[in-house]
Amino acid sequence: RFVGKQQGDKHKATTALRTGRTGKGHPNIGTAFVHTVIDDYSRVAYAEICTDEKADTAIGVLTRAVAWFADRGVTVERVLSDNGS
Repeated sequence: RFVGKQQGDKHKATTALRTGRTGKGHPNIGTAFVHTVIDDYSRVAYAEICTDEKADTAIGVLTRAVAWFADRGVTVERVLSDNGS
């Protein structure tokens, strides 16, 4: 959350009132996860906003990022991660 927990909770409550969605059974309202893949040489970045940080989501982002970089002539030799295995 960009604004901190207290302000984020206020935004979440306001959004729930406006949309009628309380977050139950739906992704947390107001929460998003940005998955970012950066080329170490050129610093060109690929990013996706997702609803979670699960392994399946991260694998999908990486697969799409590799294809995106390949379209631009970048070959992926190895992947370094700062979160999880």
